[in-house]
Amino acid sequence: MPSATLHVLYTPPHRALPLWAADSLRGLARRAWQRFEQGRRRRAERATLRCLRRLDAHLLHDLGIDRSELPSIAANPGDLTRRRR
Repeated sequence: MPSATLHVLYTPPHRALPLWAADSLRGLARRAWQRFEQGRRRRAERATLRCLRRLDAHLLHDLGIDRSELPSIAANPGDLTRRRR
């Protein structure tokens, strides 16, 4: 299927404007959704970090986590590539 941009190029001007407007609105909606998702991920990361910082040193040691690793763990939850000591 040809892209909407090429379609607009070969469309008469009186029909091209609505197509151009629809493409612009789709792009705007996509960017708005991406910004919303970034904000949601940042809020979840901060909440996870707050919870992890409440843990005491003994519990972190038992889990094999150093306090300096907490931001990385909060930023990448469920990362199975992290190795335990």
